Amino acid sequence: MQLFWDRGFEAVSLNDIVATEKLNRSSLYTTFGTKDQMFFAAVDRYLADRSATLDEALGGKGVSRTSANFSRRCEPGSPPTAAAEVASRSTR
Repeated sequence: MQLFWDRGFEAVSLNDIVATEKLNRSSLYTTFGTKDQMFFAAVDRYLADRSATLDEALGGKGVSRTSANFSRRCEPGSPPTAAAEVASRSTR
């Protein structure tokens, strides 16, 4: 994940990943298939780790509270967030 943070997705090659992570190229392809799939797996792992930390900090209710809030804001017709309102005013 650090390679992607440091360089950006497009700038990271499979050779970079193999060298940095000390992986065998065939193992990488067998496990993930493509660089895209590996990236998404890394992001999923990163988010799961952060969610667990948030959940612990909020007494076991972090993930459910965050998920519910996110879902509510993504529903069609839901009220815009304050940031979205400010952004829309500045483009008028």
